[in-house]
Amino acid sequence: MTTSARPLGALALITSLLSACGGGSATPEVRLTQGIAVGEPSPSAPVPVVADFIRVARQASCSDISNRMVMIDQKLVYWDTAGNCADASYARQLLGATPQTVLCSMSDTIAGPRTACSDAQYRSMFDTILSKRDKADLGLGSAHRVEPIPFLPASGSALKFSTVVNDAFSGVLKAQVAVVSDDAAWAALWAQHSATRSPAPALPKIDFSRQMLLGVFSGQHPNGCHELSINRIVVDGERLVVEYVDRDVAPLAVCIAALTANAYIVAIDRVDAKVDFVAQLTPGK
Repeated sequence: MTTSARPLGALALITSLLSACGGGSATPEVRLTQGIAVGEPSPSAPVPVVADFIRVARQASCSDISNRMVMIDQKLVYWDTAGNCADASYARQLLGATPQTVLCSMSDTIAGPRTACSDAQYRSMFDTILSKRDKADLGLGSAHRVEPIPFLPASGSALKFSTVVNDAFSGVLKAQVAVVSDDAAWAALWAQHSATRSPAPALPKIDFSRQMLLGVFSGQHPNGCHELSINRIVVDGERLVVEYVDRDVAPLAVCIAALTANAYIVAIDRVDAKVDFVAQLTPGK
């Protein structure tokens, strides 16, 4: 069974959590607006075409660990890749208006790390980025507009995810799936999930500028012999496929005599794509 889900905003959450037997799909709209500060080029200066950079990033080799692009001031792009490769296992680049315009680079070589800048005026910025590359603003501060460029890896790639919720006693009592992409929607979903707890557990902190949440809910069951988990998230063309297991494990386990409602929520890097949830049916479901 395949279910598609729509990213949930604050107002849409109450009515748009999808049942496991139906749903719609949409992708979050990405707007990279131009900002000109003192000392920057005029508005007529070349502006990077996001689609061109995404096309190059999706074709990158040795990028199974990291493949991230960030727009800076609507005129530069920072590109960070890393992978399990014997040589050239990582590369960090500051690019200009096109993917071919390499202003500064740092890469892994046989002789060790090598850093170079074709334009010396960008060396200080690049050094700052390298030292703060894991921060959302790359260490550049409020003087610069820094915006992630979300994109899907190559088709067939499995995405890394981290488990945020794995709970057998959720307050969400109907089977459904969810894609959550902002703080307000997350707070509303968490309030529903934790409605049966007193006091309610603290809301897990998620940086929605860089991440999004994918969740599945089994609905209520008469005993504790229900298993729910997300096993794999894979890129299929221009969509994400979330493969999850939803089954009764009564023949295999000792069950508690209690009403249960399973919830499983994971965090992934934020992407702009349709999301389909596919239940992996197993005997005994």
